[in-house]
Amino acid sequence: MDRVERAPRYAVHIPFRATHPLEGSFRGGTINVSESGFLFATHVYLDVGHLMVVELCMDRFPDVKCEVEIVRTCSDVKGAFKYGARIVKMGKADRQLLADLLSNHQPDGEYIGAALSVAR
Repeated sequence: MDRVERAPRYAVHIPFRATHPLEGSFRGGTINVSESGFLFATHVYLDVGHLMVVELCMDRFPDVKCEVEIVRTCSDVKGAFKYGARIVKMGKADRQLLADLLSNHQPDGEYIGAALSVAR
């Protein structure tokens, strides 16, 4: 079986707003992020395979909007559920903004500086 290379994961904690077709609007936060998806926690139970729209709420920078698919579920921790989400749709400017954010971090989560250079 061929091994699929995963995008590097960064321990970047970003709050988000989500809109789910069955659960409505809710909030959560990322645990780690890559250019192809993220691991997140929320108080809402979600099923694998569902799609939802997510806005990553960046402190000093424009929010990043994308559509994700829930691809895996993890055990619930302290009243929160953890999920893996794959980005299935994201605009070019949002993708660049996310790439710029991740370029300022080491894969272990250490912040290395420079401000984001992309404006919407």
